[in-house]
Amino acid sequence: MNLTDKKILYELDRNARLSGSQIAKKLQLSPEAINYNLRKLEQQGIITDYITVTDFSKLGLTHYKFNLKFNHLNDAIRKEVVDFLKKERAVKWIADCEGAFDLMFSVRCKTLSEFEMLKSQLFNAFDKHLNKKTIAIVSEAVTYTRGYILDIPDRPKDEFALYSGAEEIEFSDEEKTILHTIGSCRQTIPELSEKLGLTPRVIRYAIAGLEKKKVISGYKLAIDYEKLNYLFFKLFINVQSASPARINSFKEYCRQHPNFTYWVKTQL
Repeated sequence: MNLTDKKILYELDRNARLSGSQIAKKLQLSPEAINYNLRKLEQQGIITDYITVTDFSKLGLTHYKFNLKFNHLNDAIRKEVVDFLKKERAVKWIADCEGAFDLMFSVRCKTLSEFEMLKSQLFNAFDKHLNKKTIAIVSEAVTYTRGYILDIPDRPKDEFALYSGAEEIEFSDEEKTILHTIGSCRQTIPELSEKLGLTPRVIRYAIAGLEKKKVISGYKLAIDYEKLNYLFFKLFINVQSASPARINSFKEYCRQHPNFTYWVKTQL
């Protein structure tokens, strides 16, 4: 990638709804050059999606993290487990990994009974293959912009809430419709208007309301790390005896470090 590519990725990681013209103005380049580079990044598979970041606690959802270690994992067992998870609407993220665990996935449920049913079905089907399993409830989660893309000291890193622990709030019918549709945030207002049968004015008002309530906390990129020659690591740190001040100090360190992209606090 050239420097222009990196600058485009950085700006879109801060706000993935920026138009080509808006990015061009920030970088002092032509819109044509920006759109050409953007299409190239998409075609090369470096940009895989444009994501609306929502605070799931305000949707009344509880966020769970599953980490699984298998006895003897092979391709057949892995496929069976992953195929099972992909069919579950509550499962939002699945990852292969190496180290302490073989597979990780996230679940978001509205009720405890929904969670218990999924957990029972999973372990009834696959517990015989498992060597170790952990389940954690998320109490706080944020994602940061990827400072490492440009690797320039003192570049600002934005913070978007994934789970703040806030109370569930009420939504208008239009807001509910848009929340179910705007997962891929690159859609324009006219495109959303045609798809949803709502006027552009209603859509703009609803999105502005969701942003003001901080239900929508930001817009980010989904990136194929391997194509940037990066590896993705998860660090598990036990801080049960640490004071709140020490935990907040460590969180601030993560926010400022260019290579930290998530902070997730859980309870086992």
